[in-house]
Amino acid sequence: YQKAIEAFEGAAHRGTSSDPELDRQQLGVIHQKIGEMNFYLVRFDEAIAALTKALELNPSSLSPRLLLGTVYLRRGRLEEAAAEYSRVISANSRVATAHDGLAQVNLELGRYKESATEAEQALAIDPELQSSRYIKAMALIRGGNEQGGRTALQDYQQRETEQRNAASRLNTVAELEGKCATLLSEDRVREAMEMLNEGIREYPLNARLHLKLGLVQSRLGLHREAAQTFETIVRMQLDDFLVHRQLAREYEQLGNKEGAQEQRVVYLQRYDAALQTTKN
Repeated sequence: YQKAIEAFEGAAHRGTSSDPELDRQQLGVIHQKIGEMNFYLVRFDEAIAALTKALELNPSSLSPRLLLGTVYLRRGRLEEAAAEYSRVISANSRVATAHDGLAQVNLELGRYKESATEAEQALAIDPELQSSRYIKAMALIRGGNEQGGRTALQDYQQRETEQRNAASRLNTVAELEGKCATLLSEDRVREAMEMLNEGIREYPLNARLHLKLGLVQSRLGLHREAAQTFETIVRMQLDDFLVHRQLAREYEQLGNKEGAQEQRVVYLQRYDAALQTTKN
């Protein structure tokens, strides 16, 4: 982070371009980044100075104002934090983290009703914001709504468990994929296929494992098995356009020209839809 700060400070002192407005905006972003780095280094005074400068240069920018509110909150300057979060919300009421920050401030100030309200608004925008779920539970309990608070706290704890389990599954699958890649690089293809089969038995809804298995089966010339694997992905609605392209290739290898043509059509339709989504 210190090296990043030095790099940003160097950039701030470079020569200007022919566009003063662009220079001002870029300099504002540089000071915002310096503020972020100082925040990570727990240098709150330096972070406040840099973020304040960023806002002087780009007063309408919400990111430095949001971080400034967080720094004030960490420093216990609650009213100043509330003011920054409120300014962000006034500019854009759909910033969930601003509602979350204001909920935390209100909780610290003993404004329990306002805290619960802001936490609910944050969750309405971003249901995965666990900090708001916890703040809401604490605000309800401290505000005298024991039953509502306990229910909210149970919801928080349940989601925490679910998120930890999901993270554990992701880590396990990532580790399995890494081992599989190593086996494939060593041309130990059948061992890789068996490992993927074991992974699918453990995580039957993981599309990536099914896709890798199908590609390995195809590589081994097991086109019937590969086609069955890609058909499974399609039936489970875990597919994307590449699955249909690969399934068309497997059907071609099996002599199923009609099936191959159908899958090519689906592939092109899905591919076009993906392009349209990207453009939008």
